[in-house]
Amino acid sequence: MKTKHIKTYAPAGCLIGLIMLIGMSCRDQEWSEDYDIEWPLTTIESVQPLSAPVGSILTVTGKNLDFTYIFRIGSFECEVLEKTPGQLKVKVPPSVTEVSVVSVYNLYRRNFEFTEKFSPIPSE
Repeated sequence: MKTKHIKTYAPAGCLIGLIMLIGMSCRDQEWSEDYDIEWPLTTIESVQPLSAPVGSILTVTGKNLDFTYIFRIGSFECEVLEKTPGQLKVKVPPSVTEVSVVSVYNLYRRNFEFTEKFSPIPSE
């Protein structure tokens, strides 16, 4: 008894048909900036005082500060004591020993660096 081997090309044909169908449906699709989500950027407008001893409380003013995830002086995280949309109260960590950049990282993974630097005052 002889066995016939029949080659089927259905899977390849289905795949090609599916690719053509997707290509035709996407071809006339317009993408617009209207669909982009504008994640809020947290900004710092002032830090008071800009020079203080370790352990001091700083008042930070800016925009979207309620979205703050991490507040840093240099590479050191500060403890956030209070948080509102326009203001933060943070504590200067003991590890800050030199003039450093002040930055905020928000819940939407956006980072902002303040233009002025913080200077720690040595404790006596």
